[in-house]
Amino acid sequence: MLRATLSRIRDSGMLLKGKKCDLFRLQLSFLGHKLTREGLLPDDKKIAQVKAWPTPHNSKELRSFLGLASYYLKFQKDYATTAAPLYALGTQGTPWAWNADHQQAFERLKDGLTSAPVLAHPQLPGSPLVLTTDASLEASGCILSQEQLGEERVIAYHSRKFSKEQRNYCATTRELLALVVGIKTFHQYLIGAPFVVKSDSQALQWLRNFKNPDGKLARWIEFLSRYSFTVLYQRGATLTNADALSRYPLRPCPPNCKSCARTEQKEEKFKAEAMAAVCFTQLQADPNWQPPALRRDQLADSAIGPILRALEEGRRPDPEDAAAMGSEARALWLQWASLQVEDGVLYRRWEHPSGEPHRNHLQLVLPRVRVQETVKKYHALPGTGSHFKVTRTMAKLRERFYWPQAFQDCRDIIAGCTECGRAAGTKHHRAPGPMRVMNDNTFLGRWAVDLARHFPPPVDSPQYAAAARSSSRRWYVLVCVEHFTGWPECIVIQGADAETSARAIVDNIVARYGAFPVLHSDQGRNWEAAVFAEVLRLLQIRRTRTSGFYPKGNSRAERFIQTLIKHLTVVVAHNQRDWPSWIPLILLAYRTAPHSSTGVSPAEMLYGRMLNLPMDLVREPPPGREPVVLEKDYPRWLRDTLRQIHDDARLHRGEVSHKMKQNYDVHASIFRGQPGDRVWLYRPVRRTGQNRKLIRAWDQWRRKYRSGCAPSTPQNMTGCAQHTPF
Repeated sequence: MLRATLSRIRDSGMLLKGKKCDLFRLQLSFLGHKLTREGLLPDDKKIAQVKAWPTPHNSKELRSFLGLASYYLKFQKDYATTAAPLYALGTQGTPWAWNADHQQAFERLKDGLTSAPVLAHPQLPGSPLVLTTDASLEASGCILSQEQLGEERVIAYHSRKFSKEQRNYCATTRELLALVVGIKTFHQYLIGAPFVVKSDSQALQWLRNFKNPDGKLARWIEFLSRYSFTVLYQRGATLTNADALSRYPLRPCPPNCKSCARTEQKEEKFKAEAMAAVCFTQLQADPNWQPPALRRDQLADSAIGPILRALEEGRRPDPEDAAAMGSEARALWLQWASLQVEDGVLYRRWEHPSGEPHRNHLQLVLPRVRVQETVKKYHALPGTGSHFKVTRTMAKLRERFYWPQAFQDCRDIIAGCTECGRAAGTKHHRAPGPMRVMNDNTFLGRWAVDLARHFPPPVDSPQYAAAARSSSRRWYVLVCVEHFTGWPECIVIQGADAETSARAIVDNIVARYGAFPVLHSDQGRNWEAAVFAEVLRLLQIRRTRTSGFYPKGNSRAERFIQTLIKHLTVVVAHNQRDWPSWIPLILLAYRTAPHSSTGVSPAEMLYGRMLNLPMDLVREPPPGREPVVLEKDYPRWLRDTLRQIHDDARLHRGEVSHKMKQNYDVHASIFRGQPGDRVWLYRPVRRTGQNRKLIRAWDQWRRKYRSGCAPSTPQNMTGCAQHTPF
């Protein structure tokens, strides 16, 4: 059967997505049902709403449940006997007293409603499906059923609570919404075949005759036009099944409800943020910000005091007198027409650039003694400034205060904010220092290593397919580049631990090219591990590392990884599962191309000759590329050739390095620091459970050595006792 099914799919040209196919399953959920070897059973998700019906708390809720149960009593054994205690309790005038017998009857009825014989599977083709819908003030309910063997069998239940806005709809709109919800829920059953809709709303019978529908009504009617159905009106008294689902009682959640806990956390967070946002009102209520205190500080100010007294006396000082008061007093004197006194305090009338009078307001003329405190509060106070930069902080201050040279003061105070400096620092504003050229002129003397990370499992690569299917570890490419020749090696590995990395280097680098003096890498965990360090010690290899958070220090490996990724992007298949198969060909292309730093290809630097490319095998070699004739003195010839190539490469590299340094140093600067100077040190220490984007990566340190005497590393600095702005 399986072979026949797959053959038909193949012959029809259809494609199957592997991760969406299941084979040899004992049971399978499909189209709302559970398929087993024994037969077809209802999906538990479809009847979860009925199973979760809460225990009734009054007669009204009990009658809603009994209405649903009685509609399908013909499918339940001993229904009258089972439901007798509930009917007795629900009788009008009977005091409400729920006991164990009632609870047992309630649970048995729920089990009967949701047992396998109740929910039938649709018989298609067959009689039309029936969608019964109803809407109350709180929710909508719908039941999908079909007449089978002369009786109506339920296929699925569904009910949904209305939102706050939807509860305000009129009765007709709620009934239409219930119909839309029901059809969307059972779309896979109803699309493409005629069906019947039963509702207790007569207005739905004239659904297609609504005049000039707009808004949501037009959208709903347009959606319903895709389906072929007939609306049958049925009185609400006889439509107890869907009516009961629409009146599903809503209960408070249990004390340990996770959803409510998250809601409470959000409410508490909102309260905390709201309190922080209004905390500046305490500043305004402070006696130091009342008119008497403000007037005292203004009169004591050397610039504001004379202007305030002159304004109260009604006489404007002469220009000579204003100039003698100082630049700040003269700035106020020039705005004499905009100044006014309210409650003994000097204000400035500010006109909005839009020219709208209602947007004009008064600005408090701020005394110099209050500038520092005010700017800091509007810059750093939670909810008020939250450490915004100069532009936004100044915009808030301009709405409330005025003083001469306000922008310059705001800029200088914010520049000295320690918290802003620790979070952002000056990494992107400091000019770089002069370039230090490091020429590695030793043949096979230094290898740079790095990892290209997180490649998809290479299931389409014959060499690695078995390992990719048997393990879920991540795949990496270990990149090794020899500094002098530029010769690259790429090693596909599974996992990036220290043992795997060390084994790959020994098997692919040391075993082929011999032990080398220096290995250069970043400060990754695999390179810093004790296992890797022990391997290097046994091989007598010295390891150098880049500065922290400075990948340019390993530019050889980093740049080749960019080249590798760029070329893999061009050639890999759409599913990206064949990438290891392309790496050897990319290496061949790179090794045979001249390198910008040496002027010759890595292959010539290593072998003393050019490597043949695939195209060289189908045509004659170009002039000057004839094969080397092997002679008795070939070793001497090869040695002389390599010596000449290496000497030329060293000369070419020196010229390129000198030119590169000249271009780089045009924008370089030298930090003339002295011992004891405070400096910003970039140290983004990340701790478990913290977001790296929220780390304060900059800290203040005191310099221990003068510039140029020792490298500026953390070992050469000692921390400041106090972090004060500078």
